[in-house]
Amino acid sequence: MYTACLIFCLGYFIQCGKNSSDNKEIIGYFHLSDEELNICPYTGTESLIFKDSTGDTIVYNNGHRSISKEMNCDHSPSPDLPTSECYYFDHTYIQYFDEGILIDLYPEYNFTSKQLIKRFKLLVSVNPNIGALYGICDFDSGKFIPSNNYGGLNVDFFDSINISMRKYDSVYRFTGGYGHCCVAKADTVDCVYYTIKEGIVGFQTQKGKFYYLK
Repeated sequence: MYTACLIFCLGYFIQCGKNSSDNKEIIGYFHLSDEELNICPYTGTESLIFKDSTGDTIVYNNGHRSISKEMNCDHSPSPDLPTSECYYFDHTYIQYFDEGILIDLYPEYNFTSKQLIKRFKLLVSVNPNIGALYGICDFDSGKFIPSNNYGGLNVDFFDSINISMRKYDSVYRFTGGYGHCCVAKADTVDCVYYTIKEGIVGFQTQKGKFYYLK
């Protein structure tokens, strides 16, 4: 009797484990192309130095860049559709610890519309974890475009722009986003100027301070 019960329980758990693993259908592995990876020019090993008109300087050090293989699933299976569709994707992550720059690059598949969207998530802060511009936009056909996601950045494009006696071509201005600010009266980053070639070339705070890439 004991042996029969043990065999039944073992078979039950094996079947449960099988069902647990079988309820995921892998529909693909979505990579980032070299062009898409290059929209963030940072290696994470360089020092990013920004200066304002009064001589105040902010230095972003101690960075790193990593890429990982991750999985995302449609978490809405039903009795009519008991299998969750899942996909693997490349996730590139850049972070500078000393002050606050975070950049995420990753493809995102929309299970409803069956569309693949390339996401660009940006955080820039003048102090660690406070007063940050934080939001998301999309990257398509070599250009940044606004995202319809919550926290979507406003995206403006300029053929060229002069910042502190230096001319930059093909400049994007990011504003809006989540409006993240953790500390009352913190001088929040209000807008960020960005080029695909050089990355962040300048940013302005709500109190009117403008920092430019040195």
